[in-house]
Amino acid sequence: IFLVCIISSSCATLLCDAIARIPDNEAFEKRIEFSDVFGHYLGKRWFYVTQIAFFLCLLSQNVAAIVSTAQVLDSFVATFVLDQTYALQVYPWAGLIAWDEAACGSVDAVEAE
Repeated sequence: IFLVCIISSSCATLLCDAIARIPDNEAFEKRIEFSDVFGHYLGKRWFYVTQIAFFLCLLSQNVAAIVSTAQVLDSFVATFVLDQTYALQVYPWAGLIAWDEAACGSVDAVEAE
């Protein structure tokens, strides 16, 4: 963890230095963002590459948050409201399946995963 802290601090310091070295931005008067640094020093192609990478990172974090929230809500509904939850299964056969909390410890639930 200490090594990660040192590396991330060094990267942040170097990024701030690169932003400060952009013309007319010695005191950070301009609004220069992450991808703008790449665009200034490496060209438009790298600007677009970093923009796409940044947006994909945001997209993956949003999808992960939506999945996590859906799992928590589904678990809440299955445990406290309906005593079971339902899912649409598409593989190995299509159909609607039901799950309840008692199935957690059974062999069938492990084999289904």
